[in-house]
Amino acid sequence: VGMPALSGLPVNGLPASLVNIKFDDLGAITRLRYGVFTNLPALKSIQLSRAPIATLEEKAFSHLPALELLNLEGLRLTKLDSQMFDHLPKLADLQLSQNRLTLLSESLLVPLPSLTRLSD
Repeated sequence: VGMPALSGLPVNGLPASLVNIKFDDLGAITRLRYGVFTNLPALKSIQLSRAPIATLEEKAFSHLPALELLNLEGLRLTKLDSQMFDHLPKLADLQLSQNRLTLLSESLLVPLPSLTRLSD
């Protein structure tokens, strides 16, 4: 039995110039797959708060050079891969509170030179 994945969301066909995206109700989606936002390079804000997502695949947020805000509050995350935030040079605000994080790599935040706010 396969788990629903965020790749099933209607992000294909959205304009590449889209700068903000917010999902309020993700239903039974529990996994965010690699490259789901690849076709949206202008995204500055992704808000996935309060969703049943428990797994973020490695580099799930790759190819987002303009991303400044990533809200992952209130998910069901228990760990974050060491390369999760690679290639996000403008990410300034990372919101991770109200998760179940127990395992974090020491190098997780190293590739985020613009990070100014981290909620835990």
